[in-house]
Amino acid sequence: MTFERRVRHYSPGPNDYVGEISTQAISGCWFELHRRGGCGVGELVLKNDFADRYQIEIGDWISFEPESGTRWYLGRVEERESRSPAGVLCRLTGMAVELGEIFPGGFSRTVAYNVPPHRFAQTDLFPGDPDYSEETVDVVSQTADLVWLLIQRYAAGVTHIEFDAEKFSPLVVDSPVMSVKFRGEESLRSIFKELAMRNRDAAWGVNAKGAFYFRPSGTTVQTTLREGDNLLSLREVRNLDQVYNRLLLTGDYIYDGELNSEVPAAGFYRWRGTYVQPFSRGQYGDRRIRMWIPWIRSQTDAHQFVREFFRVYARPTSRYEIEVAGMENLIFPWAGAVRLEDRDGNELVTAAVETVRVQFDAVPRYELSVGPEAPQELWPEPEHDERWELNGLGGGGVVTFSSEGSSDGGSLSSGDNSDESSEEDSSEEVSSSEVSSSDAMSSSLSSGSDLTGSSSGLWSSSGSDGISSGETEETELSSSDSAEESDSDTDSTGESSGSGDSSGLSSGEASSTTSNSSGESFSSDWSGWSSGSGGVSSGSDLCAEAILDNFVDTNGTALSSHQPDIAPSGVVWADSNSGFKIFSGCAQFKTIGSGSGIAYLGNGETNVVVSASVQAGTLLFRGDIEWLGSVGLVLRVASINTYYAALVSASSLRLVKVTGGTASILDTQAVSLAPGATFTISAECNGSTITATTEGVTVSTTGVTLTSAAFGLYANNDDDAETPHEFESFQINCL
Repeated sequence: MTFERRVRHYSPGPNDYVGEISTQAISGCWFELHRRGGCGVGELVLKNDFADRYQIEIGDWISFEPESGTRWYLGRVEERESRSPAGVLCRLTGMAVELGEIFPGGFSRTVAYNVPPHRFAQTDLFPGDPDYSEETVDVVSQTADLVWLLIQRYAAGVTHIEFDAEKFSPLVVDSPVMSVKFRGEESLRSIFKELAMRNRDAAWGVNAKGAFYFRPSGTTVQTTLREGDNLLSLREVRNLDQVYNRLLLTGDYIYDGELNSEVPAAGFYRWRGTYVQPFSRGQYGDRRIRMWIPWIRSQTDAHQFVREFFRVYARPTSRYEIEVAGMENLIFPWAGAVRLEDRDGNELVTAAVETVRVQFDAVPRYELSVGPEAPQELWPEPEHDERWELNGLGGGGVVTFSSEGSSDGGSLSSGDNSDESSEEDSSEEVSSSEVSSSDAMSSSLSSGSDLTGSSSGLWSSSGSDGISSGETEETELSSSDSAEESDSDTDSTGESSGSGDSSGLSSGEASSTTSNSSGESFSSDWSGWSSGSGGVSSGSDLCAEAILDNFVDTNGTALSSHQPDIAPSGVVWADSNSGFKIFSGCAQFKTIGSGSGIAYLGNGETNVVVSASVQAGTLLFRGDIEWLGSVGLVLRVASINTYYAALVSASSLRLVKVTGGTASILDTQAVSLAPGATFTISAECNGSTITATTEGVTVSTTGVTLTSAAFGLYANNDDDAETPHEFESFQINCL
């Protein structure tokens, strides 16, 4: 490719071509591309005379192209600075800026621009909201679905951005959404930033063609850069500044029913949660960060964010600053990874590029950043709280000026004369056992969880929905997938985001309270339950004969003595060798010595879908952490020695038939899961066919002869086990 350095002008829209201004552009032009955000900021420097400064107006669009038909960057003119006698500087921002100008939801159908609050949820958790009767509701259960719904409801057709389903390709992982509500306070840009982190830190933004993308961070190597060859300079930074193992989250308000007081009032409290990664904490000390994700208030939603955050930031990672020359093709951060090599060709790292800065002069120069962006820049602490409690629907109105075309001001009128009430920041730091409160709170909530791991590759978290006010529950969750890179394009609106979560039972919801072995109390309400890691959803779409178990019980309780959260009357667990017990909200398989075991129950239905959220166990072999053996589901159980099973190991998913204790493999497919990985496995039993799936891999068999109506858990154990197999949740639903 012959570099031609073309600069093109579009007005008023990005598709309205005006002409080429390459000859007017002088040295000093540059732009940035980001994995998270797409086209970022840039600058265009023109030699125009002062009198010609109006050639380019605010809101016009500029593209940078190396040759005709190839576009590297597209940005909107945000600021124009003109100098006398000559010189015009235009500051640009990529098209993702338009996502920062869209604010989903509103306060009321009757106030200001007449947009109601918008709730996206699996189930109805918050009927006590003062604006409950005003809200619009969309049923959604997965992060990717929520992103696409937000696009369809608010962005498609009202921006210049192209939304193509083919470019919307999120990672196929179980990333549940419990309940989020928007009132026109946060932009789509800030919302997508948090949702992308939930989806394994997905790449997202708007590219140089104006197309929105939401996709896994690429592992395909775009190019190889070698020290002393095409690397002009290379700097590696590795320190503790970006290591965080304690996360304090603040979310939205949760409203209870009316209080019994002289003056009727609704009680409310702020959702708060504290999360710890103990292995990192033990290695590097207590390294705390505070975050606000104001639209979140359920433990499931917080869990998804915290897991992925610790996956990136709970241990030290290297950040590489690189200067490159002589590249034939530009590296786009959202398109894949780069491989860095030393002078001898040895690999330094292969990772996603977070930022590319291009000096767009006669000879282009490139600066690349590889490695996680500082989380303080991605989620800065706000100067003041970003949401306030609702007292009814509040005020608001349409504001007009007597002379709309005048820049000098004019009379101000409002359709609603409401006084501003004084507001105070009610946010507080809360530890896992502390209670959060605000001045007007009548209830309080503390949600704590531990994220544990037996080695540097094992991350976990804990918690569960349905926690009642003032109570704390702990359930253990882990994830051992390798840390992925994080990047950002700073939110143009200055909004911060984080993740917080709790179910917030209203006074009208039925719940029961029990105590665990440490004396802590917790409440359970089936409508609020979901798996801690996002595997099995709550019971909003379960059939009458369904079974749902999140394994919440006193630590040490035998599974055979435990009652599922949802089950037909009289249904209990059967345990083949009493090896399954409940600890920290999980069913763990522990035996003395090596062996395997199954536990099962049934609802009388043979044609069902069975699923479980699993944290694989680990063992220590010659100093290395390895898989603990097979774990999965048992299906159509006729006896403890005769059944079908869908089993996952470090390298395979197998469908097995066991007859009289003898196993035969019916189907097997390769998978790749790290020791201690958290994943979801599901199986559909329909007549004479069984199909099982995990991590996007499927096995199946036909000619199934067993018609038993019992299903359950399978796990191995070993003397050298470091951590046991754990089941975080289990579900049987009718076909």
